[in-house]
Amino acid sequence: DARELRSEVDNALRQLSDRQKMIFQLKVFEEMRISEIAQMMGLAEGTVKSHLFRATQIVRSALADWAEC
Repeated sequence: DARELRSEVDNALRQLSDRQKMIFQLKVFEEMRISEIAQMMGLAEGTVKSHLFRATQIVRSALADWAEC
């Protein structure tokens, strides 16, 4: 159910570093562009992409069981 999924998402986000979590949330939930995130956080776009890639892999892995539903 939705409550269980939300709990799993929260658990997945807890596995991320603070920077990964911030970048992931800005991209996925706030729908910001990579360039906007980079400027806001004072990072190179490549750095943002790298953190986003790693964060996405972690979250995807943590939520893999939901993909089978």
